[in-house]
Amino acid sequence: LLPTDLCQPFAFYYQKVAQDIYTLKESIHRGI
Repeated sequence: LLPTDLCQPFAFYYQKVAQDIYTLKESIHRGI
C-alpha cells in the first residue's frame, strides 16, 4: 500500500469540500 493510494480518497474528498465551500461563498456574495 503506497502513501499515494492512501491519500487519494482524502484528496478527492478535500477537492469536493473545497468546491462546495467555493459555491457557497459565491452564493452568499451574490445574495442568493
